[in-house]
Amino acid sequence: MIDVISSAKFITKVETERIIERLKRLLSIYQADQLENRILLVEHSKSENKYVKFIISDLHEAISNHEIVEFRYGRYTINKEFVLSNQGKAYQVKPYGQVWNNDYYYLI
Repeated sequence: MIDVISSAKFITKVETERIIERLKRLLSIYQADQLENRILLVEHSKSENKYVKFIISDLHEAISNHEIVEFRYGRYTINKEFVLSNQGKAYQVKPYGQVWNNDYYYLI
């Protein structure tokens, strides 16, 4: 469970440490010490966007309520410039579900 939390890109580094510390409090001292032997991740493998979890939650709610959502989508160029897709116009979709695959969420 610790490895999953540690490797989830949508959980920030600060939140990861907070969750792990809470989990360790549920264990004996011996068991908590064993959790220190966890996977090591590349420094930039975690999201710095603390709002990702709220966006995922909002999308779950929209799916449950059969609501239309509106968003803008973009990508970074090789020159590290952020460019909006669809000529900057917002997309409107009625989401069916979300899939978590290879550490990324996808909206269906």
